[in-house]
Amino acid sequence: MPSADPTRTEDRADFEDVLEQGLSSPRIAEALRTTTAVSADRLRDWALESRASIAAAAIPEYRAYLETRASRRRDGPSPLGNGLGALAVLIPALAAAAAAVFLVLGYGFRLLGVQARLARGLQAAGWTAVAVATAAVLLGVVAVLVIAVRNRTARPAASDGERVAAARAAWRRALLERGVLPFLRHQIEEAGRPE
Repeated sequence: MPSADPTRTEDRADFEDVLEQGLSSPRIAEALRTTTAVSADRLRDWALESRASIAAAAIPEYRAYLETRASRRRDGPSPLGNGLGALAVLIPALAAAAAAVFLVLGYGFRLLGVQARLARGLQAAGWTAVAVATAAVLLGVVAVLVIAVRNRTARPAASDGERVAAARAAWRRALLERGVLPFLRHQIEEAGRPE
């Protein structure tokens, strides 16, 4: 079963860290001090060779950890929200700049009394750009509110991180208590038995 053996890099590092915790636990450390039949290095080698069977003792917690980690990745922020936010700022700014240029030129030509037809066209274009900027601001506000409501109903990222950390801690605890420590105790007992 693939999930029985933590083959991912981060899982392998966790396994080795839990193994070190087991080797330095008071009961195992005391047993190693009182025996010459086996060393900590030899126990470590045996445990690494038996990683799949040791990890099998914590399969339910490991699966829960993997599912929690995967669900956090699936529920990540949507790139659509970032695009709408950028458009909500960019379109009104461009429309307002265009409106200012058209209106200044249109009313400037009108005051000077030159190009009356061009002045009216520039003024009309300026007021159209004002309308576009106003509509874009309103649509931007609506888009930001929709994104805010969607993100508010979604689980906060901090709680997702906490759920992943809790699932990882539960897996590591089960791995230590039901996998690593029983394995180490058994190996020490077997090594200490007379032939």
